[in-house]
Amino acid sequence: VYDAQKLRDLSGNALHKKKNLVNQFDKTYDFQYVEPDSQWQQRVLDMQEKWCAWRECDGDHLLQRENEAIRRVLDAWCQLKTAMGAALLVENEIVAYTIGEALTDEMVIIRFEKGDVEYKGVYQAINRKFLQNTATDFTLVNREEDLGDAGLRKSKLSYHPEVMIKKYNVTLK
Repeated sequence: VYDAQKLRDLSGNALHKKKNLVNQFDKTYDFQYVEPDSQWQQRVLDMQEKWCAWRECDGDHLLQRENEAIRRVLDAWCQLKTAMGAALLVENEIVAYTIGEALTDEMVIIRFEKGDVEYKGVYQAINRKFLQNTATDFTLVNREEDLGDAGLRKSKLSYHPEVMIKKYNVTLK
């Protein structure tokens, strides 16, 4: 769980590299920040298909399950009252998107965040811009678990969370 304002500002030495990457993205690309509209869902699905091709989702059970979850969320988008999302467009193509929802009045949870790594700083940019432009009223950000992926864990830790929520597995007999 992160302090939302720290992720919006990216100030201080601990987040200096993240801020530099966002600044590089801003200076390098002529981008648009867009929130969901009538075409957003299909455009995100198109980007997700490309992302899955890059990451070879067909050969990874967890990525297959995540891809299906993203599809279900987008299919039901209009019924999800607390859902929020945004995307970054470069040359009218989605290069990153994020999907989250209000967990409480104080906390937003980021469910999915995908980007095209060919665009340097794209992940840092979508994260910051979503909190600055869409999820503006939240003081805390839950970026969910790392699913045991070492790279994802390293990335999440690099944002210096305020607290790590302990995960439990429950078995019913």
